Amino acid sequence: MLCILLGMGCRQDEPVPPGPPGDLVLMDIDGNSYRTQLIGGRHWMAENLRTTRFANAESIAQVQDASAWVGLDQAAWAWANDSSSLDTVFGKWYNHFAVSDPRGLCPTGWHVPTDVEWTALANSLGGEEVAGAALKSTGTVDAGTGLWNPPNTGATNTSGFTGLPAGGRSPNDAGFYSMGNAAILWSSTITAVDTASVRLLTHVGVAFEPRDLAVRYGLCVRCVRG
Repeated sequence: MLCILLGMGCRQDEPVPPGPPGDLVLMDIDGNSYRTQLIGGRHWMAENLRTTRFANAESIAQVQDASAWVGLDQAAWAWANDSSSLDTVFGKWYNHFAVSDPRGLCPTGWHVPTDVEWTALANSLGGEEVAGAALKSTGTVDAGTGLWNPPNTGATNTSGFTGLPAGGRSPNDAGFYSMGNAAILWSSTITAVDTASVRLLTHVGVAFEPRDLAVRYGLCVRCVRG
């Protein structure tokens, strides 16, 4: 049975039908709902993932303790800046062990995008050099109009993706960094034994930059349908 959330209950494992931009609301296994957006012919989450469980309902370990996070080699999540109050704003940080876990981090029928899928998204918005403008949420903290530190160069959010500057968590000292300055999003693509590709948006540019980072980083996740 197909299901669109229109103020009624919806099972997480029921597929969501295609439709015009903005009409789909995705639900994860925890019951969190997410706005979605049709961009480049694909449905993308327009919010960062917040689940504490895999798609099969098994729990993902919460690891806030800094000493425990350093050297961690299993799937884990943490609250941004160690603050539960930021959960609905920035979502959770996940390490890549959670991203690559076969139990599935995203809701059924959705997945963490590959590097190729991130590239296709960027190309649908004019290419990696300029796509960040259409992907970033607008406004700045100083002006009281958004979450980005100034100047939030070129941000228009014309795609509806609403990229958020949640920063991330270091695998070296478990420190928090770049909140307000950067959105750093995992891909599912492994690039070496201990690195995976990510996509970066910054407050001082309009690029949607590909980077490689250690799999033990804690970073945000967006899911794509299919």
